[in-house]
Amino acid sequence: MKKSRTSCGACKILRRRCNGSCFLAPYFPSSDPNKFFVVHKVFGASNLIRHLKEVDVKERDDVVKSMVYEATARLTDPVYGCTGAIFSLLKQANDLRSQLAKAMEEIAEIQEQCRHLMAILTDDTNWYSFQVYSDDNISYLNNNNNVSKWLMKVETS
Repeated sequence: MKKSRTSCGACKILRRRCNGSCFLAPYFPSSDPNKFFVVHKVFGASNLIRHLKEVDVKERDDVVKSMVYEATARLTDPVYGCTGAIFSLLKQANDLRSQLAKAMEEIAEIQEQCRHLMAILTDDTNWYSFQVYSDDNISYLNNNNNVSKWLMKVETS
């Protein structure tokens, strides 16, 4: 009985018979012929094969992945290709850095305000009255009472 072998993705696109020693079969499986199609459309089969033969066997898989990524980016953005994607990611990273710096400044400002309020609340030489609001009445408490629940406004007396 004759064993039928399916063509690799490259041979399917190139419409040729795929034999057991097909150079491109390990990198372009028959389950994903579109992978070879984009590389072939941008770089061409002969350039792809030439590039793969120039690198070590253990690095070829990475070269194929890189070429597929570049070809896909080139089809998406013919002018900038993957460079456009890289610049877009760099811009996003810079925007996030500036947002982080702004948030850190706001945190430092709030921490300074908290330190200032704690200094006012823990100062034993000055007495401050605090106006607090409860559901049914308004009362004044001095800084020795449990003010944290009710503190709304600090008034110096």
